[in-house]
Amino acid sequence: MKAIKLKWKGEEVTIKEDRVFEVADAVEDVITFGELVQMRTGGGNIRFTKIARAYAAMLTEAGLPVTPREVHSEIMAAVRNAEKAEKLSMAMEAIDWLLVVLMDGAPEADGEGDTEGNVEAPAS
Repeated sequence: MKAIKLKWKGEEVTIKEDRVFEVADAVEDVITFGELVQMRTGGGNIRFTKIARAYAAMLTEAGLPVTPREVHSEIMAAVRNAEKAEKLSMAMEAIDWLLVVLMDGAPEADGEGDTEGNVEAPAS
């Protein structure tokens, strides 16, 4: 598994390999992998409050305590200031980073070695 770097309002935290599972579990308490995939492929059926709750759970479990309302406010401010074509892209980016955490939290299959490097999530 890779370490995942999250940034939120100028603060940064790294989810180390031994914590990814717990962070993924916190995300799945709010939203499932299937729901995220459905939002990702369905595009027009994005539930912003649910994404905000999951993102807040991810950040909080990783060590950056935030409320779902704070995350939702940041997402909505970014969406309001975005060009029309960027709005869907921004929602997809949030969904993609939640999926990264869920997939990195999965056990590795036999024969897979350690992966080097980091994955950086461009949170606000």
